[in-house]
Amino acid sequence: MPFDEQNRVRAGRSLEELRTPRSWGMPSPEIFDGALLNIEDQLGSSVPEEVRKRIGVTRNLAVYGAFCYDFITVSVFWSFTCVEMALWTKFRELNPGPFVLEKKKEQMTVPLEQLQGNLRLHWRIVEMQQFNGSFRSLVDWAIGEGLVSCDGSLGDIVQLRNSFAHEFGHVWDAPMAVEVFEKVVEVVNHLWPVELPPKDGALIA
Repeated sequence: MPFDEQNRVRAGRSLEELRTPRSWGMPSPEIFDGALLNIEDQLGSSVPEEVRKRIGVTRNLAVYGAFCYDFITVSVFWSFTCVEMALWTKFRELNPGPFVLEKKKEQMTVPLEQLQGNLRLHWRIVEMQQFNGSFRSLVDWAIGEGLVSCDGSLGDIVQLRNSFAHEFGHVWDAPMAVEVFEKVVEVVNHLWPVELPPKDGALIA
């Protein structure tokens, strides 16, 4: 067991070891990063910056899976959180508040910033009684508003995300991570589609 003699601290891997790709079944980091970047570049121009940054972190985690394969699975989980964050961002964009909340026949009005905390305390929006702020209710809301497809794929994402919280038994490989990453970009682009100008009909990039 190697130790740092001066500080009597167990020595970990060297910087060179940490820099050396060692995960099986992985393409080279630069090739894998390029493939994910091509997908990320498909994000529409109207996608909010905070959503873009979170998706960028997902890509980084996947690429670092070349050095620590566990990061592939972490990147998939982070992909799911990107979808949830994007749905919340869109909800806030379309529902700036204030909100009339109700619980046990009591009512109060709160600004947008206080909505999530009060939903966790079992208050409900008077005009949206089924909405409780959960990932599932965000998906149901987005489908009901016609913002995303109702093909069942988002429901599958909710189930998979929840399974991470209860039993960490999933092992994801690089192709699976790419497939999930593609789905995230697809969902986000549905939430913030490109716009058609009123005259010539050409897409705004």
